[in-house]
Amino acid sequence: VKVFASTGASAGMVDTRLLTVTPAAACGVSAISVTDTSTIVTGNIRLLKTQALDASCSGNPASASFAITQLSAKPAQCVCYRVRANNEGSAAVTSVLISDSTPSYTKLSASVAPTCTNGTVGGISSNGSVGAVTCSTPTLEAGASATMQFCVKID
Repeated sequence: VKVFASTGASAGMVDTRLLTVTPAAACGVSAISVTDTSTIVTGNIRLLKTQALDASCSGNPASASFAITQLSAKPAQCVCYRVRANNEGSAAVTSVLISDSTPSYTKLSASVAPTCTNGTVGGISSNGSVGAVTCSTPTLEAGASATMQFCVKID
């Protein structure tokens, strides 16, 4: 759910509302209430995941080949993933963590180790591993981005 605030709202302002649903008497259910709290933030992170075929498993597909479209690949070929976090807000965002996992029926292809621009790579890193690859960035300034890239080989 995306909530929009007026232009006069400042970072840190909190709005709390009690929401109550009262079903019709025939339902036999009593009223249900929940408290909704919205906090104004000035950071806004947008993620974009793209992929590229690396048929030779060199770990270095052409940059122009990364796309969000469906990709066809065969066993023993590699697919490289790039996840980019852009801070589209007007203030820095702290403790940014990009995390992705090796898909089913794939293993990390460490022809080129996973990379993270403007951050530190974490998670799995050895050839043939399965699991999560991460990229942590302590602070992502307004307008800045961090990009994680890793490749997997199809079983």
